[in-house]
Amino acid sequence: MAETFAVLTTLIVSPANSYVNIFTDLLNTIHNYNKFSRINFFMCQRLKFNTYPVWSLILHLIEQKHLVVTFMKVKSHSGDQFNDQANQLSKEATNLSPIFLSPKSDPSALMTTTFNYLGPLQGNMRKWAQRACHTYLAASNLHNKSQQHLFTSWPYIQ
Repeated sequence: MAETFAVLTTLIVSPANSYVNIFTDLLNTIHNYNKFSRINFFMCQRLKFNTYPVWSLILHLIEQKHLVVTFMKVKSHSGDQFNDQANQLSKEATNLSPIFLSPKSDPSALMTTTFNYLGPLQGNMRKWAQRACHTYLAASNLHNKSQQHLFTSWPYIQ
């Protein structure tokens, strides 16, 4: 997630109509960008990304600012001066205030999913909803009258 936010903040400060080279030691970030930016990548597939709102905003910035973005993989812990400097800056940034994205920042979002007014939910919404439904069903099953004998009559415990 931190690397994805680093890409986002890089694009926010990049001037319009520019070429942006992003060097990263995380191949996963490059793979996620390549997957997410494919034209034939359906919305239902995009929603499975844990960092969907951030990647959606990244693509929106690239389109709106007419950026040409290139990712390049660098070897981690190899003594690369700039990679070591980036790692040091990221460690120092852990003491700074976190970055929060407004749910309204993504113009392609049709809705923002929230729960108990705790802020927007991120991650795979289908899995979240499935877990919530399973938890509700399990809890309601515990209070079912046909299951009461399991809780009131345990002869082996006495």
